[in-house]
Amino acid sequence: MDDQELKDRLALLADPDNDVIIPVFATLLEYHTSILPELAKLQDSADPVVRRRAHQLQSILTMRERRYNLMRRIDEGMTFPDFMLELHLQWYDFDMSQEISRVWSDFEDEFRKSGATGLTQAAGYMKSIGFCSVPDTAGDVNVYCMGPALSALKMAGSLCCGMVRYLLGSSEVAVFRKGRVFGLTDGRVELYPQDGWKLTSVEQDKSAVSEFDEQKIMKFSLMMLFTHSVCGDEFRYVYTLGQALTGCRDDSFLSCLPYPYRHMPDEVYEQQDLNRMDD
Repeated sequence: MDDQELKDRLALLADPDNDVIIPVFATLLEYHTSILPELAKLQDSADPVVRRRAHQLQSILTMRERRYNLMRRIDEGMTFPDFMLELHLQWYDFDMSQEISRVWSDFEDEFRKSGATGLTQAAGYMKSIGFCSVPDTAGDVNVYCMGPALSALKMAGSLCCGMVRYLLGSSEVAVFRKGRVFGLTDGRVELYPQDGWKLTSVEQDKSAVSEFDEQKIMKFSLMMLFTHSVCGDEFRYVYTLGQALTGCRDDSFLSCLPYPYRHMPDEVYEQQDLNRMDD
């Protein structure tokens, strides 16, 4: 597509009819992030429809780049709060990241004020505020999404243990999984958030225990969110979370999935993105 054709396509963003805009969006999205400077200019348009459409395209492109790069960022060592934010935005992808980050900052500040520096103190604080850790087999996606999880004080076991380990900031604290239950240990005691923040002595038998470092927790939590989308027939999220897991910029990964996922064209998801933005 040459410059004039691009200008012609951008001019069509003034059309309020979604039936016209869908194919225009599909064509413009083929430019990927190279079109962002042109979209930025349109943010100053006097036409509110053009401004809205430019914002929609920017949002879709930003969301896609976030999906494509998530696994790379995990492998490169992103912080645990950054991951929790990104995991939240994989599901609630139109939430404002600043607002969710503020929820985290408030929670972290209160934890720091408690003075908790070890597992025993952390357990006491989390229990005092009524924080609940639930099994990763639970069917509620909100326990994986930082905003609702922190607001409801209810989080999946894997994320909860990873979060507590981060908050304590101690290299002595490790996360483990025993069967389907996640816990933390400092080598002296074991903490089980899913069991009412129960503290026990360290068990000597490690045959059923698997250690989970931060990267493993992140990838496990992302996979669990994908699993929830499959079990719940959430077609759009099967597609988007599949892209996040594989880093694919197209739908080629769908070929390994059963019917009907492999037969859902990309335009279906673009249509859903557009409709949600217009709500």
